[in-house]
Amino acid sequence: MGVREYYQYDPTGDYLTPQLQGLRLVDGNYFPVTTTTLPDGTVSLSSEVLGLELRIQSGEMRFYDPGTGQTLLTYEEQASARQAAEEKAQRLAAKLKELNIDPDTL
Repeated sequence: MGVREYYQYDPTGDYLTPQLQGLRLVDGNYFPVTTTTLPDGTVSLSSEVLGLELRIQSGEMRFYDPGTGQTLLTYEEQASARQAAEEKAQRLAAKLKELNIDPDTL
């Protein structure tokens, strides 16, 4: 049994046209995954294995979850969101201490 599906992405567009392509294994043979172009010009391929869509958005390949309607965060976006949450927690803890409330007892 082979790999059920695989995708190729060429961020510069120098080697692949279109930049994002996929193949899916059906009855022992690989067939191209249908590409959809959304009204805003976003190119989308559906991954049955991942349950996600691979999309070219603003020149970048991103993963989109059709179940939640959300684009998954990149590693950098996750790190930035984590840092922002930590900073907010520190500000809230400092404010509670100003009010003579120990945040560790909440």
